[in-house]
Amino acid sequence: MNRSKEQQAIGGRQLQSRVLIVDDSLESIQRLGIVLREQNYLINVARSGVEALEVVERVRPDLILLDVTMPEMDGFETCAHLKESGDTAEIPVVFLTGKTDEEHIVKGFEVGAADYMIKPFNTSEIIARVRTHLSHYHLRKELEDRAVELAAELDRSDKLQKRIASLQREQAAFLTHELKNYINPIMGYAGLLNTDIDKLGAKHANWVGKISDAIRSMVNVIDSLKHLYDIEAGMFTLERKPANIDLLVKNVIQDLRTVFGETAVIVYEDHLSNHTLEGDFSLLTTVFRNLIKNAIEHVSALESKSARTVKIVASDTTEHVTISICNGGEPIPPHKLPTFFEKFSTDTSGGMGMGTAYADLVIKEHGGVISVTSDATEGTILTVMIQRKMS
Repeated sequence: MNRSKEQQAIGGRQLQSRVLIVDDSLESIQRLGIVLREQNYLINVARSGVEALEVVERVRPDLILLDVTMPEMDGFETCAHLKESGDTAEIPVVFLTGKTDEEHIVKGFEVGAADYMIKPFNTSEIIARVRTHLSHYHLRKELEDRAVELAAELDRSDKLQKRIASLQREQAAFLTHELKNYINPIMGYAGLLNTDIDKLGAKHANWVGKISDAIRSMVNVIDSLKHLYDIEAGMFTLERKPANIDLLVKNVIQDLRTVFGETAVIVYEDHLSNHTLEGDFSLLTTVFRNLIKNAIEHVSALESKSARTVKIVASDTTEHVTISICNGGEPIPPHKLPTFFEKFSTDTSGGMGMGTAYADLVIKEHGGVISVTSDATEGTILTVMIQRKMS
């Protein structure tokens, strides 16, 4: 017995299609039934539109061959009822009609028919039309099923990613806690040595100073790492309040001058018409300390003092405050610029690249943007633009 394509495996499933024949002519039902059974289709029949709707409630056909001219409820009305129901709307309907006028054909398509066949039927045409519509129907169902499966897979993937992110946050919290537990005694002993700094020789006093600086840097890295994970997870709440951005930048510069001494010349130009900015100034202080510190370290090995200049320019509009940090030295390679603000990406061998990633996240949380340009002519310029008032 010949086996039609749509009855073979589709998407790994074995299918045997079911066809509902609806016609008040017993002769038409018998002829169609013989042809379709020879193609190994499952057949259901109905002699009226009302009976067809009852059959569809009991069994769900894959295709309906529907006579147009029937008493009580004609094919158009029956098709309209089928298309109104969400359970049966997707079943393809092929009209059986002895009328070839354009009005009947157009009306059939208007109520939702997929096709029509003209009586008397040609056996080859019946087989071809039925096979085509069943193939399309099963393919569409297969695609819909696959879409549901993909949605479920994406949901599982999303849950897995959230679990991984949660574990990463827990791990980060554990590591930062443990690291601080080890650092605290070092900080304590360094503090004790600082109280007796006068009793130490110049060399040892310098060593104590370097230990203290290194400890502060380590604490800053630990705090930044924790903030990074908290901000990425949406678990960090900004402490929004108005404050003086000019004073913030000046305080950061003063602290860095104390730490780096004559390593670099820091030039600050204040062109702000309004010094007030709304934001989390604890986070913003860390951002500008990291960015300016990076600029200083980038030029610290240059020979001439003028080349070791870091220039900071503050300007504003009614809506935004812009801080630019410019330094010379070796430009950042062009291939590294696109990943400059990614976590653990760095253009130096000594850093972790967290300062720029931290800055990017914090500035975005403030509704701002941060960008970088770098070439041999203009040097490296980091530009931070922040909304004056947070939304």
